[in-house]
Amino acid sequence: MHRLLEKLSRDHVNLERILDLLSLQLDHFCAGRESNFDLKCELLEYIETYADLGHHPLEDVIYDTAVQRHGDRHDLFQRLHAQHEGLTQLTRKFRQSIQNILQGGVMTREELETEGREYIALQRQHLNLEEHEAFPLLQQLLTG
Repeated sequence: MHRLLEKLSRDHVNLERILDLLSLQLDHFCAGRESNFDLKCELLEYIETYADLGHHPLEDVIYDTAVQRHGDRHDLFQRLHAQHEGLTQLTRKFRQSIQNILQGGVMTREELETEGREYIALQRQHLNLEEHEAFPLLQQLLTG
């Protein structure tokens, strides 16, 4: 695998671990057990800082280049680029919900669970699409 794709895949493994931890904290909260809201907030801040400001912009540059070389998959790369924008907004929204609770705001357990589960599911779907469709195509372009 090309070095750049290896780095992006390692990033995905780390993001999956963060999503696992976030999901576990959400499980605890929804079951009425102790849940660390500071940790949830820090995990989301990490995703905002690393993924949304570094990882995704790098992928977008690669996707833009791939479109120029492999125009028939334009739809895939445009969809991934749009998902990056949407995920950035969802990350910010979910973090703000967590921060609101930390500051004494009111949100039902069900509302937070729905928002969190949808966020985690969309992140995982996005990572899966990149790993199983985009990255194999990029590997061909980078080595072909």
